[in-house]
Amino acid sequence: PRTGQPITGRSSVTVVAGNATTSDMLATAVDVLGPEAGRRLVDGWAGASALIGTRDGTGDHWVTSRRFPWDGCLR
Repeated sequence: PRTGQPITGRSSVTVVAGNATTSDMLATAVDVLGPEAGRRLVDGWAGASALIGTRDGTGDHWVTSRRFPWDGCLR
């Protein structure tokens, strides 16, 4: 969305929030912002949490917001 080019290097964004509209809006924003800025956005949003998956040449990597319930299970 910033450049008109497709987003690359991110394979998954899951956001849990109080309603579907908020979850969808935040997931789209996180996808555009990237893992670290996206995590900061979700951490600042009351009642929301996120799981962000990326893939590069070394494999899959996961970033979670501080409220995401599965944080310890991904390592």
